[in-house]
Amino acid sequence: MTPTPASVIGLGAMGSALARAFLRGPTLDWPVGSPLALQAAAFGNLIDSAHDAAIKADLLTPLDRLIEEAVAMGHGEHDFAAVAQALKA
Repeated sequence: MTPTPASVIGLGAMGSALARAFLRGPTLDWPVGSPLALQAAAFGNLIDSAHDAAIKADLLTPLDRLIEEAVAMGHGEHDFAAVAQALKA
């Protein structure tokens, strides 16, 4: 599998969501674009695609763990920015 432009853009959007979460503070009242549980279910595909394309997944692997942790904390129906809650825990 080769990373697609959409997956690369998606990673950029995740970073933007985390930055917004830290700037907004602890609230989780922002609109949900894509539930975190759905993203967690598919995140392994990004890691697999990186490996298949001989791209290091050094940043993706810990991010996958943070996403799973945020879902386990009850943030599965929140947006990706809820991962900031896992970083604070």
